Amino acid sequence: THTFSDIIIFYTVTLIVGNSCGSDTIAHNLDLYWGGVKDFSILSNLRIYPNPYQKKTSISYSLNEKSDVRIEIYNAIGEKISTVVNENQPEGNYNFDIETAKQKKSSGTYFLRIKINEEQFTLPLIETE
Repeated sequence: THTFSDIIIFYTVTLIVGNSCGSDTIAHNLDLYWGGVKDFSILSNLRIYPNPYQKKTSISYSLNEKSDVRIEIYNAIGEKISTVVNENQPEGNYNFDIETAKQKKSSGTYFLRIKINEEQFTLPLIETE
C-alpha cells in the first residue's frame, strides 16, 4: 500500500509466507523522499551518480557545518544491507563510493537513508545487471 503526501511517499511492504504448517506475515514501513532532496540548511550539493548504476556508484555532498552523519543502504523489505557513513563530520565536501561486489548484492532497487543530525530522508538506488 502507499500514501502520497506532497513530496514524501510512505510505503508499507508486507511479505506473507505460508506452507502446509501455516503462514507468517512480516510488515515494514518505508518512507521515501521521491521528488528530490529536502532543503537542509546544513546539507548541499547532494549527488548520487550514476543512478541507475552497475557495480559501483558514488555519493557526494557538502556540509555547511559540523554534523552527525549516518548513511545506510536498505533492501526493498527494509533490512539494512550496510552502513556507508556513521560519524561526526566537520564542514566540508565528501565523496564515498559504493561497490556492490563487496556487499554481495544482486541487481534491484535499494534505498539510501541519509540522516543529518535529527533530520532524515530516503532516496532510491537502482542497480542494473
